[in-house]
Amino acid sequence: MRKGFTLVELLLTMAFLVFTVSAILMLFANCVFLNASSRALTTATSHAQRVMEEIRDTNFSAVETNIGNNYWDWDSATIASKGLAALPAEAIVTTKIGASSDLLNVMVTVIWVERGQRNNSISLETLIAEL
Repeated sequence: MRKGFTLVELLLTMAFLVFTVSAILMLFANCVFLNASSRALTTATSHAQRVMEEIRDTNFSAVETNIGNNYWDWDSATIASKGLAALPAEAIVTTKIGASSDLLNVMVTVIWVERGQRNNSISLETLIAEL
């Protein structure tokens, strides 16, 4: 009687190994894409916070005028000129949602394109009061 594996046993083992390795590689690739997406979301949030801080540091009477003049609407080149690393096709849009004589509702929206040409956005909203 001969010792060893038959051809069928070797083929089944190889098929199982190929299936297992390909599943692990797909999982790894998905983790890499998820990491990039999370990094982009964190970057966009920090950019929106930066704009919010600039708005906070502005005199209340000038905030509404600056929003109307698109002072805080930035494209990728403006973002880079502020010393920030811009996301692909990133734009920051600042809008005034509502206003009264001593209260402004401001929204900062960051829009960017992720891998696969998928558009993403995040918005931060705050109330600004005159002191």
